[in-house]
Amino acid sequence: MMSILDTCQQEAKKAGAAKVSKIHLQIGERSGVVVDSLKFVFDMATQDTMAEGAELEIDLIPFEGECSHCQRRFHASEGFLVCDQCGNYAKLISGQELNIKSIEVED
Repeated sequence: MMSILDTCQQEAKKAGAAKVSKIHLQIGERSGVVVDSLKFVFDMATQDTMAEGAELEIDLIPFEGECSHCQRRFHASEGFLVCDQCGNYAKLISGQELNIKSIEVED
């Protein structure tokens, strides 16, 4: 959370903003990030920063693969990238992201 907050504050300062009012994240299902923990520490991490009182919005990105044989896209609910239609290995399409989608600021 501290790294995300640092990046948001740096970008807000570059834009000449005085305050960060909203941070919008994209987090993959298999990113290793515990969303509830991130939400829990957000208010503490933003205390006495330009993001104090900001809103945290999170989009969860599904863990998806695309079969290398039949090109079928599928949700890898079991955590394995094996096509549930033909049984071949698949390549990762999404689900390991941790991105800052947007930052809303105030002057």
